[in-house]
Amino acid sequence: MTPLPLPVDHVAFGSRDLDRAQDALARLGLSHTPVGRAHWPNEDGPHRARTLSVMLPDGYLDVIELPAAGSDLEPTGVVLRAEGLAPTRERLLADGIRCGEPYTIVRSFEGAAPDQRYRIFGVASRHPNGLPMSVIETAEAEPMQNRTPHTADVACLADAARLLGVEL
Repeated sequence: MTPLPLPVDHVAFGSRDLDRAQDALARLGLSHTPVGRAHWPNEDGPHRARTLSVMLPDGYLDVIELPAAGSDLEPTGVVLRAEGLAPTRERLLADGIRCGEPYTIVRSFEGAAPDQRYRIFGVASRHPNGLPMSVIETAEAEPMQNRTPHTADVACLADAARLLGVEL
């Protein structure tokens, strides 16, 4: 399949243990945002998880604690950026691309107000790198969306981990 005509917003990572993920990131020399909490709906009811972001020169990685993750840090999806979620979803559906229903992710950090809210939907297609894709609305300026991430950041992180002998 041809890649969707949307830029990458960020790459999502899952971690079975966010504390161990923080240790692995520190060994790689990467700093991150304070640990926050995110919640969103799923088929089994509301999902809540600890989360943090790794700021890179050209973007960021979002790390979410998922006990079912296969390691302390593994890529779980590519999040594409759209201005206007509804028209983007309608265009993708018209092009024959299956899309899930939009939902809201709420993210909070201790001492920071107000909560950050993101509208997002999943896409049935996979990114050319094989990861699942979703689309996030970026109509409102968010502090972490001031940069344009590149999927090369993921390869760079993996190479650095391999060189340093850090399990991702």
